Order: sequence, then C-alpha cells, then structure tokens
Amino acid sequence: MRVGSIYANDGYGGRAIRTSGPNGRTCNGDSGGPLFKLVGGKRYQVGGVSGGTRYCPDDSNFVFASTPTSLTWIENVMRDF
Repeated sequence: MRVGSIYANDGYGGRAIRTSGPNGRTCNGDSGGPLFKLVGGKRYQVGGVSGGTRYCPDDSNFVFASTPTSLTWIENVMRDF
C-alpha cells in the first residue's frame, strides 16, 4: 500500500488518508474497518475505512477517515452511546 495523501477529503467534510495499491484495498462493506501504522513494534490506529467500491480494483484510490482528526467526534459518539 502506498499513501497518496494524509490531507485528502473523506467526502463528508473531514480529513482523510488516501492510499493506493493492491495491499490494503477496500471493498464495499469494509466501512469502519481500521487502518494501522506500525511504530516501534506497536500498532496505532490512524484511520478507519470511509468507503469502498463494489469490485475492489487494484488501481483505485482508497479513502480512510483520519482517526486523530476525528477524535472529538468519536469521543462524543462513544459518550452518547
């Protein structure tokens, strides 16, 4: 997987991480799945699948909502749940 941008738009007005390549591609139904970054042997969640395409082509761009920039929203949803 290659990271194309960490400043992409997720289509809902939030910041997103855009990736491409056959490893880590997203498909229809993957929404909400995690994107991890390995740092010093530890995994950190940096994003969540924002959406996917029906046929999961290798040559597409894939969009992950940025966890750090969505943290306030995530905390509010968890609190109100």
